[in-house]
Amino acid sequence: MTIHYYRDYKCRKCGLPYIPLPNASKCPYCGYPADQVFEDFMDSSLESVSYNINSWGIILPAAWGVFTAGDNYYLAGFYLLHSLYFKYLSENPGPQYLLHYRISLKELFEKISTKEECITKAKDMIMKSLSKVEDDKEKALLKHINIFLMRICDKFSEEK
Repeated sequence: MTIHYYRDYKCRKCGLPYIPLPNASKCPYCGYPADQVFEDFMDSSLESVSYNINSWGIILPAAWGVFTAGDNYYLAGFYLLHSLYFKYLSENPGPQYLLHYRISLKELFEKISTKEECITKAKDMIMKSLSKVEDDKEKALLKHINIFLMRICDKFSEEK
Protein backbone atom coordinates (compact mmCIF):
# COMPACT_ATOMS: atom_id res chain seq x y z
CA MET A 1 0.00 0.00 0.00
CA THR A 2 1.20 3.46 -0.87
CA ILE A 3 -0.12 6.79 -2.06
CA HIS A 4 -1.27 7.06 -5.67
CA TYR A 5 -2.27 10.14 -7.62
CA TYR A 6 -5.96 9.66 -8.33
CA ARG A 7 -6.45 12.53 -10.72
CA ASP A 8 -6.07 11.75 -14.39
CA TYR A 9 -5.86 13.75 -17.58
CA LYS A 10 -5.96 13.06 -21.32
CA CYS A 11 -5.23 15.51 -24.10
CA ARG A 12 -8.50 16.80 -25.54
CA LYS A 13 -7.08 16.60 -29.07
CA CYS A 14 -4.97 13.42 -29.36
CA GLY A 15 -5.97 11.51 -26.22
CA LEU A 16 -2.47 11.13 -24.76
CA PRO A 17 -2.68 10.51 -21.00
CA TYR A 18 -0.25 12.86 -19.24
CA ILE A 19 0.00 15.24 -16.29
CA PRO A 20 -0.24 18.96 -17.13
CA LEU A 21 2.54 20.40 -14.96
CA PRO A 22 3.02 24.09 -14.15
CA ASN A 23 4.96 25.67 -17.05
CA ALA A 24 4.72 22.37 -18.96
CA SER A 25 1.00 21.93 -19.46
CA LYS A 26 0.68 21.59 -23.23
CA CYS A 27 0.31 18.09 -24.59
CA PRO A 28 3.83 16.72 -25.11
CA TYR A 29 2.70 15.00 -28.31
CA CYS A 30 0.48 17.43 -30.22
CA GLY A 31 1.04 20.67 -28.28
CA TYR A 32 -2.64 21.22 -27.55
CA PRO A 33 -3.11 23.42 -24.45
CA ALA A 34 -4.40 21.68 -21.33
CA ASP A 35 -7.57 23.08 -19.79
CA GLN A 36 -6.19 22.46 -16.29
CA VAL A 37 -2.81 22.32 -14.55
CA PHE A 38 -2.06 20.03 -11.63
CA GLU A 39 -0.31 22.49 -9.34
CA ASP A 40 -0.13 19.97 -6.48
CA PHE A 41 1.51 17.17 -8.44
CA MET A 42 5.15 17.68 -7.39
CA ASP A 43 4.30 18.00 -3.72
CA SER A 44 2.00 14.98 -3.78
CA SER A 45 4.65 12.85 -5.52
CA LEU A 46 7.18 13.69 -2.81
CA GLU A 47 4.55 13.00 -0.15
CA SER A 48 4.20 9.53 -1.68
CA VAL A 49 7.98 9.01 -1.44
CA SER A 50 7.90 10.16 2.20
CA TYR A 51 5.02 7.81 2.91
CA ASN A 52 6.94 4.89 1.40
CA ILE A 53 10.02 5.68 3.48
CA ASN A 54 8.15 6.26 6.72
CA SER A 55 5.75 3.34 6.35
CA TRP A 56 7.90 0.67 4.78
CA GLY A 57 11.51 1.85 4.82
CA ILE A 58 11.65 1.81 1.02
CA ILE A 59 11.46 4.29 -1.85
CA LEU A 60 10.24 1.95 -4.57
CA PRO A 61 7.09 0.10 -3.48
CA ALA A 62 7.19 -3.69 -3.65
CA ALA A 63 4.09 -3.57 -5.83
CA TRP A 64 2.77 -0.68 -7.89
CA GLY A 65 -0.26 -0.59 -10.12
CA VAL A 66 -0.55 2.08 -12.78
CA PHE A 67 -4.13 3.35 -12.57
CA THR A 68 -3.70 6.94 -13.78
CA ALA A 69 -1.28 8.96 -15.88
CA GLY A 70 0.18 10.32 -12.64
CA ASP A 71 1.14 6.82 -11.51
CA ASN A 72 3.57 6.57 -14.46
CA TYR A 73 5.28 9.77 -13.34
CA TYR A 74 5.38 8.61 -9.70
CA LEU A 75 6.95 5.31 -10.72
CA ALA A 76 9.66 7.09 -12.73
CA GLY A 77 10.40 9.29 -9.70
CA PHE A 78 10.56 6.25 -7.42
CA TYR A 79 13.03 4.55 -9.77
CA LEU A 80 15.18 7.66 -9.97
CA LEU A 81 15.45 8.10 -6.20
CA HIS A 82 15.79 4.34 -5.65
CA SER A 83 18.73 4.15 -8.09
CA LEU A 84 20.44 7.16 -6.50
CA TYR A 85 20.01 5.56 -3.07
CA PHE A 86 21.58 2.29 -4.18
CA LYS A 87 24.43 4.13 -5.90
CA TYR A 88 25.07 5.84 -2.56
CA LEU A 89 25.05 2.47 -0.76
CA SER A 90 27.53 0.96 -3.24
CA GLU A 91 29.90 3.88 -2.67
CA ASN A 92 29.48 3.83 1.12
CA PRO A 93 29.87 0.20 2.23
CA GLY A 94 28.83 -0.88 5.66
CA PRO A 95 25.55 -0.82 7.53
CA GLN A 96 23.97 2.10 5.67
CA TYR A 97 20.30 1.38 6.19
CA LEU A 98 19.20 5.00 5.91
CA LEU A 99 15.64 4.21 4.98
CA HIS A 100 15.14 1.92 7.95
CA TYR A 101 15.67 4.93 10.18
CA ARG A 102 12.67 6.61 8.52
CA ILE A 103 14.64 9.70 7.54
CA SER A 104 13.08 12.82 6.07
CA LEU A 105 13.34 13.66 2.38
CA LYS A 106 15.67 16.50 3.29
CA GLU A 107 18.02 14.07 5.05
CA LEU A 108 17.74 11.60 2.17
CA PHE A 109 18.58 14.27 -0.40
CA GLU A 110 21.52 15.48 1.69
CA LYS A 111 22.99 11.99 1.90
CA ILE A 112 22.41 10.23 -1.38
CA SER A 113 23.19 12.63 -4.17
CA THR A 114 23.71 16.06 -5.62
CA LYS A 115 21.45 17.87 -8.04
CA GLU A 116 23.99 17.28 -10.83
CA GLU A 117 24.14 13.52 -10.18
CA CYS A 118 20.35 13.39 -10.10
CA ILE A 119 20.09 15.19 -13.46
CA THR A 120 22.63 12.86 -15.04
CA LYS A 121 20.83 9.76 -13.73
CA ALA A 122 17.42 11.05 -14.87
CA LYS A 123 18.71 11.80 -18.36
CA ASP A 124 20.30 8.33 -18.55
CA MET A 125 17.03 6.70 -17.49
CA ILE A 126 15.02 8.58 -20.10
CA MET A 127 17.58 7.99 -22.88
CA LYS A 128 17.58 4.24 -22.19
CA SER A 129 13.80 4.19 -22.24
CA LEU A 130 13.60 6.27 -25.42
CA SER A 131 15.97 3.86 -27.17
CA LYS A 132 13.49 1.02 -26.53
CA VAL A 133 10.34 2.87 -27.61
CA GLU A 134 9.19 3.24 -31.20
CA ASP A 135 5.78 4.87 -30.71
CA ASP A 136 5.94 8.66 -31.11
CA LYS A 137 3.29 9.26 -28.44
CA GLU A 138 5.22 7.18 -25.92
CA LYS A 139 8.42 9.05 -26.79
CA ALA A 140 6.65 12.38 -26.25
CA LEU A 141 5.33 11.16 -22.90
CA LEU A 142 8.81 10.04 -21.80
CA LYS A 143 10.19 13.46 -22.64
CA HIS A 144 7.45 15.04 -20.53
CA ILE A 145 8.19 12.65 -17.66
CA ASN A 146 11.79 13.85 -17.96
CA ILE A 147 10.57 17.38 -17.12
CA PHE A 148 9.01 15.93 -13.95
CA LEU A 149 12.27 14.14 -13.09
CA MET A 150 14.26 17.35 -13.57
CA ARG A 151 11.92 19.00 -11.07
CA ILE A 152 12.63 16.22 -8.58
CA CYS A 153 16.33 16.92 -9.11
CA ASP A 154 15.67 20.61 -8.43
CA LYS A 155 14.46 19.52 -4.99
CA PHE A 156 17.99 18.38 -4.16
CA SER A 157 19.18 21.98 -4.18
CA GLU A 158 15.99 23.30 -2.51
CA GLU A 159 16.03 20.79 0.34
CA LYS A 160 19.67 21.37 1.32
